[in-house]
Amino acid sequence: MHDCRYLAVLTDDPDGCVNATFPDGPIAITFGEDRADALRSASEALGLALRGYLANGRAPPEVKAIGEDMVSPYLDDILKIAFVDSFRQSNMSREEFSRLAGLKPWKAEALLDPDAAHEIAELENALTILGRRLRRVVEAA
Repeated sequence: MHDCRYLAVLTDDPDGCVNATFPDGPIAITFGEDRADALRSASEALGLALRGYLANGRAPPEVKAIGEDMVSPYLDDILKIAFVDSFRQSNMSREEFSRLAGLKPWKAEALLDPDAAHEIAELENALTILGRRLRRVVEAA
């Protein structure tokens, strides 16, 4: 299971902004005009940082810290991270994935590129080929 919720530490900046950093390792620093804006920016920065881990052949850092301001990347980033990480753990070849998915090789390569944008349905379908599924939960913020 991929839990992409990381603790964001918010600190007031002397310039009047609010900074957001992550103690569990995703190298992401961002800010906002206020607390709510900093948390929105943190979601985007977190997704970018986690995709960077994958682009460099590294797994996303383990979530350890828990607190009030748990932040997740946006859904398309979560699915991309889950797919690329699951593919790497599967030891499946790119050719085998392409064949099982019924995709042309270039399309399978694009799905495996952490920075290539895809429709949520495409990523969800790709995850099913790896024996994974998206569990949808909406909870109070």
